[in-house]
Amino acid sequence: MSLYESIGLELEPWSETGRSRCSFAITPAVRNPNGGVHGGAVAALADTTAAHAVRSHLGDPKALIYTVELSLSFLRPLGGSRVSAEGVALRVGKRLAFAEARIHDDQGELCATAKVTFSIPSATPAHSRA
Repeated sequence: MSLYESIGLELEPWSETGRSRCSFAITPAVRNPNGGVHGGAVAALADTTAAHAVRSHLGDPKALIYTVELSLSFLRPLGGSRVSAEGVALRVGKRLAFAEARIHDDQGELCATAKVTFSIPSATPAHSRA
């Protein structure tokens, strides 16, 4: 079983270049021992959403990129029944890409933000620079 499957992560189809949306339902699988949403599940959501935004910019949903840095700030506890994230590719160069993700609860409250840096291997097809 993949990580996506274990936390129920859903990737939405691209609607705009350089942007993405992902979400998961808050189930027992993503709760920590205290009953809250586990930070690791939120980190996976943020990383995936930011990566999906970069791949959207590259125009290739399977583009090979690697996370080299992820900074995640929790602003408030996540509640409700669903967590969603919006990702934006801020800058995509030849070797590095910079993106961010904003994580919301099902009431639309901003609960966490992430900044993510990705490495783009030289084997990735040529692409336009932002």
